[in-house]
Amino acid sequence: MFCQNTAVGLATFLPVLRENVSRYGVAKYSEIDGAKHLDSIVEKPRVEDAPSNLINISKYIFTPLVFDIIKRQKIEPRLNELLITDTVSELVKEGGVLLFETTGEYFDCGNLESWLQTNIAIAMKDPVLREVVQNTVKKYTHDN
Repeated sequence: MFCQNTAVGLATFLPVLRENVSRYGVAKYSEIDGAKHLDSIVEKPRVEDAPSNLINISKYIFTPLVFDIIKRQKIEPRLNELLITDTVSELVKEGGVLLFETTGEYFDCGNLESWLQTNIAIAMKDPVLREVVQNTVKKYTHDN
């Protein structure tokens, strides 16, 4: 265990319905002195195996220690890239990562359907773009 004042990072998570956890990285955490401390991120667990209903929304604050970790981090061969979840896991070992639980609407752009829904939801909040969306939908949904 570590003292809350020595954490080297903060990761943001959002609660979702339990049946949706298998689509995301899910927080396994401990609560110490009223603060949530990240133990690990479990990638896309089965619903029954999920350690919580808090999903990783990829918003972080790190101390400069993150750069040392990235320098020694290995590229994930299947994807040919560095994985932020590996970086976070190392930060957990190095000094701890606090978990910040947020609320609000989360837009997942990881697939075409969600990307489209996100763009429409944002556009509908703007009067000019709302008209563009509405006119486009009318154009392509009514028989000419």
